[in-house]
Amino acid sequence: MKILIDLYHIPQFNFFKNTILNLDKDEVDLCCINRGRLVKIIQKECPGYNLIVLGDYKHNKGRFSMLFRIMIPRVYALHRMIRRNKYDFVITAHYQANLAAKLNRIPNIALIDDPRKIAFDIDKFSTNELYIPCFSNDIPKTRKFNALKEWAYLSPKYFKPNPEILHVYSLKPKEYIFIREVDTSTSNYLSQDKDIILQQAEKISELPQKIVLSLEKKINKPLYPADWIILEEPVSDIHSLMYYSKLVISSGDSMAREGSMLGVQSIYCGEREMPANHVLIEKGMLTKVLPEKLIDSCREILINDKQFMDQDKFRIKLEKDWEDVTNFLINKIKMYTKQI
Repeated sequence: MKILIDLYHIPQFNFFKNTILNLDKDEVDLCCINRGRLVKIIQKECPGYNLIVLGDYKHNKGRFSMLFRIMIPRVYALHRMIRRNKYDFVITAHYQANLAAKLNRIPNIALIDDPRKIAFDIDKFSTNELYIPCFSNDIPKTRKFNALKEWAYLSPKYFKPNPEILHVYSLKPKEYIFIREVDTSTSNYLSQDKDIILQQAEKISELPQKIVLSLEKKINKPLYPADWIILEEPVSDIHSLMYYSKLVISSGDSMAREGSMLGVQSIYCGEREMPANHVLIEKGMLTKVLPEKLIDSCREILINDKQFMDQDKFRIKLEKDWEDVTNFLINKIKMYTKQI
């Protein structure tokens, strides 16, 4: 048996991490693109696994270069690699390796929480099964799983917060705000305003809590307030840092959802409209705001924090309501590789 898991950015790696660690190193190949800290994080978290790097985000200078210097060449490279290695099964959380697998007549599935038209239509054409979270609207040629993707690594079964990470940054529980600023040059955020957090940095600094910033575009580090703690990824336990924060703010949707699933009140100040976000908005743990309303929302949440559900009770409730996504993935792999 030989499986290929293709990973396009860090949230996708997090999604598959526990599944990967349940597979023998000689039965799975990992593939990724050179993008931000992705390669280093995979190497650190999955030592000894065969990692193939195809494509480089350094060529991303806009829509044209992204299409013709990254996406199309990468699909072609994946097609050749899959044909050469004769994989039995391919699984992803995007579309490129699925298209390459389809061209090679290799069974494959994808799990997607962002049904954007072009990539999603490619997956509907390419995959044997295409999964979306069960909370999404019914979409032809898709199936559903009963959770959000981030639950694969954040459920209490897989994630146990470790307070030791606080000592590394001289922090105290619930006395700081965790912030994520995404790089808007990636395909998901090309239409979003740049540096949303940076534009509000002066007002954010007026809040009484310390600020911990996860900054994707490190070249901008000197532009942020000097007293902010700016992380150098990969961080040994970034989700524990988020868990013990008073509030999570993110200009990217993935970390906003992560904060919510960790039971921390979270604010998403980006512009993407995703069904997955609405699940957590309806549960009262995520707020989506316009950038100009960010500070008002921060102050309102910080003042009214006693009105929200207890952090661990919220997570226990999610565990009862949602399925074990990692177990779901492992069973799918076994089914397609005829192990069950």
